Amino acid sequence: MKTFLRTFLLTLSIALLGASSAFAVLPKILIMGAEQGPWIADIQTKLTNTGQFSGVDYQVVPSGPAGVAPTLSQLQGYGSVMVFSDYGMGTFGSVLASYADGGGGVVVAMFGLGGSGLSLDASFNNSTYNVMTPGGYTTGTVTLGTVAMPSHPIMKNFSSLNGGISFRNTSSTLNGSSYVIASWSDGTILVAAREGVGANGKARRVDLNMFPCSSDVYASGWVSSTQGAILMANIMTWAAGGGTPPSELNLTPKSLNFGTIPPGSPVT
Repeated sequence: MKTFLRTFLLTLSIALLGASSAFAVLPKILIMGAEQGPWIADIQTKLTNTGQFSGVDYQVVPSGPAGVAPTLSQLQGYGSVMVFSDYGMGTFGSVLASYADGGGGVVVAMFGLGGSGLSLDASFNNSTYNVMTPGGYTTGTVTLGTVAMPSHPIMKNFSSLNGGISFRNTSSTLNGSSYVIASWSDGTILVAAREGVGANGKARRVDLNMFPCSSDVYASGWVSSTQGAILMANIMTWAAGGGTPPSELNLTPKSLNFGTIPPGSPVT
């Protein structure tokens, strides 16, 4: 019986350590926007509320109000970063390129995708790192259209999106091994991804062809009653190198039944 108890306690300890590590591996992410702080904070709140991250930080970047250029050492503290713009982006593309070269995941949303003069500079906005080739942009209300890869982790638990006015790049040309995951209802790309990006071939890059602020702060943004937050969270998690975490992690067992174990007959 003592042997059984020792075995049981060891097994339980290992299980608890495994559960703890599941929490520990949740990525920490950064949102960088050439945008006013409260609008970026809207994205931060929505991503935090998904429970998929150990931390969600944001930074206003040039040329947003009081923007500050990120440093490589700063970015290296995050599993993935999202970049978008409503003002000029400044010139920190070389920092993003170095981050991706080291394996960091990069997500680019409107208007960082080009077509409006607000895109990233050529140090990162080039065929080495791009998913979508920059093109013009359009507007007009659209919803989630065709999902080309429904089993992709980015699509997990996601089925509803009203994009509002939906500023979006009209390009349909992809770079390298990039692929489309989902499209808008008008056929333009919604999400496209590329793996093996960067000098070490380990980074993931995702283009989110949508302005990421919701209707809670921007009347023409994606409608906050739909699942834009889940989509963005799945994208950031995947870009950081993981899939979507399970919806529930619970250390309290629903039931434990060890059956009949005679004394003196240890079992595992």
